[in-house]
Amino acid sequence: MLINNRIIAFIKKLTTPFYKHALGIEINHNSINIVELKLQKEKPILTSFESEIFSNKGEVNLANTIENMISRCGVKSNIAVIAIDDSEIFTQKLVFPILKPKELKEAVKWEIDKYIPYEKDTYYYDFCILNDKFNSKDMHVLIATVKKTVIDEIINDMDKLNIKILAIEGKSFALARNLSEPNCLMVDINHNDSKIIVFQEHIAIMIRDSESSMDKIIFEVNQTLEWCKVQNQNIEINKIYINGNLFIAEPVVQFFRNQIINPIEFIDFTKNIDITESFDAQYIKESATELFTAIGLAKRGLNL
Repeated sequence: MLINNRIIAFIKKLTTPFYKHALGIEINHNSINIVELKLQKEKPILTSFESEIFSNKGEVNLANTIENMISRCGVKSNIAVIAIDDSEIFTQKLVFPILKPKELKEAVKWEIDKYIPYEKDTYYYDFCILNDKFNSKDMHVLIATVKKTVIDEIINDMDKLNIKILAIEGKSFALARNLSEPNCLMVDINHNDSKIIVFQEHIAIMIRDSESSMDKIIFEVNQTLEWCKVQNQNIEINKIYINGNLFIAEPVVQFFRNQIINPIEFIDFTKNIDITESFDAQYIKESATELFTAIGLAKRGLNL
């Protein structure tokens, strides 16, 4: 079922309300990252951030942890966009004939149970129409589904903290919001594990996990590029983005610049936002991996 009554969307379909302050809260299996952005002169400024790492999300009181983090970093907003791990979201692309909005909504409602690996009435879903340049006679629709237990837990915890949820989305959607090239490959390098994501029109069509070592990342990127060539001739990779731990990311960038034709860009999110002067610039740079997704979330709250 759709959960429009809670103004929650897994996919951004419509223009979101305008806010001058917004939180981005990224909830991972072993960490939580929170940022607050303020819209100032049409450009966001990073006003607060906090990260916390733990061994297992199941052993953590989510509401208490977020409450303590918010208290430490002193955020002012109670409007939040929240990201959950993409592994919690099942996506499926369906094809329909050209339909009016109300007709499409009904068609998705009746067809969705055939394709979703969850029992009926145990999940929430959302959908959007994809731009498809190869077939204008049909509607290509992306459906995203999440188990109710995952969403309900987040809603209950945020209610306890008086945080208004603007949207819940997968991590890849937040990452895509920070990328200027819609058809690309992104390497997101974290402390313990990394992800290689292929985006087409800002939608993740492949997510590959990797260990956070230079050799493993290079292997997985090469495998992914090969898959793009062999499996689907319509996939375009116009740029490769690298984000994450500088000790691993910088040598990865140097290696691929000598091996791959595609333009390669090491992401520096500080180019697109301002930072409160009281923050240490070097510490912010070293924290880029933790902050990047949460910043993409908060941007949705500012409708950027």
